[in-house]
Amino acid sequence: MRSTFAVLVSFAACCSALLAADPDYLAPKHLTGSIYDKAGGHVLFTFRRSATQTGEVVSVLREFYNPDGSVAAQERVRYERGRLVRFELDERQIGATGKAVVEARDNQRQRIQFQYATRSSRGEKTKQESETVRDQALISDMLPGFMTEHWDELAGGEVVKFRYIVVPRLETIGFKLRRDSTSELRGKKVVRIKMEPASGLIAQFVDPLLFIVEAEAPHRILQYWGRTTPKVRSGQGWKDLDALTVFDWK
Repeated sequence: MRSTFAVLVSFAACCSALLAADPDYLAPKHLTGSIYDKAGGHVLFTFRRSATQTGEVVSVLREFYNPDGSVAAQERVRYERGRLVRFELDERQIGATGKAVVEARDNQRQRIQFQYATRSSRGEKTKQESETVRDQALISDMLPGFMTEHWDELAGGEVVKFRYIVVPRLETIGFKLRRDSTSELRGKKVVRIKMEPASGLIAQFVDPLLFIVEAEAPHRILQYWGRTTPKVRSGQGWKDLDALTVFDWK
């Protein structure tokens, strides 16, 4: 397998729900899942999404737990009137934190302020950057709603593009979604959606993510293979993890 993009922010939490065409990102208020090393393998981490609403603000907490119950990583999201305004990443395993603050500009542009801090024996190092984008900029939690919004296009074989916010890299990266195939999973018709970099150059170094989605509404993501937020040990350090995430839809 080709090496994957070493600093992609997790997609594990992205599968929290496939929402209505005009998502407010509140649903599902509670969702859990398990992250496996492979199909039929052992559980590496568990996942929980919880969401609350106060007025026009929706707050989302996405947590990733080690097998012993301790928190491996957290992501906090703030939406206002259905628009992303703040995303925070806490990579507890490696002692790094970051955030992206999104401000709407004219002509449908968005200004994104990035910050990422790492800690080591030599102290803390903080980097900051900013970027203005015109295409829709997404985080993991927004992907399900984005897929639903563009479901007819995806089902018809069209390619849908967007920018993905990568906090550790202090930038956004262009990605595209397309239908890969159709099949059945546990007696249910499903569609496999492939997500890969829009740039052919970056695609040489980044493995695609594969989402298994209900063919019928509400098009929930049942599972996916690809990058997730928690990392795994590699010698004395840590490495990024591609794994199978399965969601516990009730």
